[in-house]
Amino acid sequence: MSSTTLVAEPTAGSSSWVGLGALDTLDTVRKRHDEWMRGLLEHEAAFDDPGDRLLAVFTHLEHRLVADGHRAWSDTAHAGAGAAADGTDLVDLLHDQLRQVEAHVAERCAAAALPAHLGQALTLLLHGAHVEATVHRSVQPVRTARTAAAMLLAVHEGDALF
Repeated sequence: MSSTTLVAEPTAGSSSWVGLGALDTLDTVRKRHDEWMRGLLEHEAAFDDPGDRLLAVFTHLEHRLVADGHRAWSDTAHAGAGAAADGTDLVDLLHDQLRQVEAHVAERCAAAALPAHLGQALTLLLHGAHVEATVHRSVQPVRTARTAAAMLLAVHEGDALF
């Protein structure tokens, strides 16, 4: 699994990651992830249909990538962060954040009466799209993943014509 998470680097003009202590780095990563999740919940609130809420995860990712300049925060790029005084390790924090997103997608699938394995597939599409979008500095992988997600949802809803 990729070490890239859904937390973005600071944009131009904001504080640099370089030189921050482990506690500051962990706090920044937590803050960015919390902002991402709050924004996702706000974005999803615009939709009544559970399937539309699932697709909103991809749209929210696209919007955040554009807003953050297509950059992603990677533990491998900043491996020197170490651990905080409370014993929290950066890699553990990033894994916890990935699991939180996975759980969120699983909850949305359950609300839509969709099978659990579909949530796993959607999460794989989401994470893969995020990595590809970051590497290529383009939102096209997120748009492609959203289209693939919509097709998977249609198959499970019985509306597929392909």
